[in-house]
Amino acid sequence: MALPPSLSARLDLWECDCSLCSGGAPGVTSCVPRSTWFEHRRLRSGRPPRPRTAAVAAAAARGADAAAAAPLAAEAPAIGQGGVGDGEGGVGGEAETVAGSGEAEGGPAPNPEPPTLRPNGVCIPAKVFKDNIDDFVAYNFVVQHCLSREATEDYPQQRRSAGTCHTPYALNAMVHSSVDLYTKKVDCCSGGCVAFTAERKALTACDACKAPRYRADGKPHKQATYWPLLSWLRMMLADAKIGAGMVKAMKEAREAAASSPAEGVRDWYDGATFRKLVELGYFSTNTCVALSISTDGFQAWKQRGFEGWPIIATILNVDPSARVQVVSQLILGITPGRSQPADLESFLHPIAEELDVLAAGVSGVNVTGFPESKVVRAFVVQFTTDMPAGDKVLNAIGGNGEYPGRFRLFCGVWLNRRYYYPP
Repeated sequence: MALPPSLSARLDLWECDCSLCSGGAPGVTSCVPRSTWFEHRRLRSGRPPRPRTAAVAAAAARGADAAAAAPLAAEAPAIGQGGVGDGEGGVGGEAETVAGSGEAEGGPAPNPEPPTLRPNGVCIPAKVFKDNIDDFVAYNFVVQHCLSREATEDYPQQRRSAGTCHTPYALNAMVHSSVDLYTKKVDCCSGGCVAFTAERKALTACDACKAPRYRADGKPHKQATYWPLLSWLRMMLADAKIGAGMVKAMKEAREAAASSPAEGVRDWYDGATFRKLVELGYFSTNTCVALSISTDGFQAWKQRGFEGWPIIATILNVDPSARVQVVSQLILGITPGRSQPADLESFLHPIAEELDVLAAGVSGVNVTGFPESKVVRAFVVQFTTDMPAGDKVLNAIGGNGEYPGRFRLFCGVWLNRRYYYPP
């Protein structure tokens, strides 16, 4: 049972269904002020509260909610007996009040779903977007036209009557609180040489350039950011158009791989790698996903000598016309520069860890066209690079590389500071 529109509009209260406001009961919501609503969304997505202590933030939220609850209880006593915004969930009658009473009695609220299990994307309802559409338009205008810092600060001041965010900080905070975007950060060398992964996890200095890993305050000099693949796949498979096309394409690919011999070379599913994987039982269902991983270096701000290497995943079981579109390609990570990495493989370890999880199978994924949740698996079919990136991945650097050539199947053995190639 929702609040009367006249009351919610006059009191400027928004319905919040987070674990704090609902007490863990499905379908239960509480009405909270606008600032509290965005703060709860920010905390739910795993981001830290805004720059103030947690105690001050909690006290401010309780004070604002209590002030809003007093006129509401006086004007609409039949709505419910629970306090508005306290997590008692008293906006839906007796059943909802009982369901949310655990939070009021001091019981622990259920933990939110882990970020890696939820899809990336917009986390606000359509009504909230409509109420703040002017602010979203302003943010989009600033980003699309690459406004300078001075112009960004001046632009919201010129449109005070149109939006509620009058500073760039408030605008950024509002947009970030409206989107669930999960990332993973890994310590790396300040010069971008290596990432401290795998056998380098315990190192306190870069083994390539000897730069220290930590600052004097104990914080890392630099971190590489990774965007999870699983959250992205959940969003695509749940989409009515994209998910259905992915399932259909995998079904046709498996049928093509089962036929022998291959009928020419039509697409990736006619390759020997995919046909061998199907034969070994890897792509066993139509909800499996075929991936292509690619990397290539780019130079930006050449005068400063910055160079980065993005690692990109492409969904292969989509229509070829959509395979090169943004929705079918995701940047999993970018080496942070300044120069090209001395060991590109060290930046691939966090991605490989998630690929191991996807290869083992992830249950509970909603796939369009299926009434029940499915187990989704994803496998890398190919790894594409340009020539410099291929040399880095294979360590094929001249005659003393691990692989003496890109098309040679044998590799060298490291001994006494060089590679040897036994017969």
